[in-house]
Amino acid sequence: MRQNFFMKNFHFAVYLFAPYGIYKCQETKTNNILSTIKIHKTMKKLVLTIIALVAVATTSFAQYPKFVSYTPLNLRSISYSAPVTLPSTSISLPSTPISIPSSSLSIPSTVNLNTTSVSGYTKSNGTYVQSHVRTMPNNTNWDNYSTKGNVNPYTGTSGSRARDYSSGANNYGVGHIIHTGPRGGQYYNNSNGNKTYVPKRNLW
Repeated sequence: MRQNFFMKNFHFAVYLFAPYGIYKCQETKTNNILSTIKIHKTMKKLVLTIIALVAVATTSFAQYPKFVSYTPLNLRSISYSAPVTLPSTSISLPSTPISIPSSSLSIPSTVNLNTTSVSGYTKSNGTYVQSHVRTMPNNTNWDNYSTKGNVNPYTGTSGSRARDYSSGANNYGVGHIIHTGPRGGQYYNNSNGNKTYVPKRNLW
């Protein structure tokens, strides 16, 4: 009789708590499904986020200028020359002015080696001229014994007459008309009407 009591109570308990157990099983299964859905939603958001980041990076990269292509430098094609080193020593000029002696400015003697002897004679004015040696006539007075810068080797006398076409030639025959002879000599007519030859000058 006691065994029947427990069996009845057991069946009653199973009948009473069976719906609750089924409910708990259904609740657990539902929670598992919801968790799976949440995981899928999270994965979907993550995938969408990755796709968006890739799209932004691609757009940003397209906005940058393209890389400039370059040609590698060929060092063998470059020609070079060794630098030229100039001497550093500079030439210094003397600060003291160089003075030239006035005697060195004189024109060196260039006498005519062709000479002739002249016998003594008396001029029209009564002046006697002793015999002497003179140079042979030519087209210039630069080589005459009487020209400035020359010395008479026979008497040792220095010449004093201006050279042809020098600045001193214009001092001869001042106030007179200068004429040119048939052989190129220049002269003027003195008060006696005689020809007085002068050093040559430019007449234009």
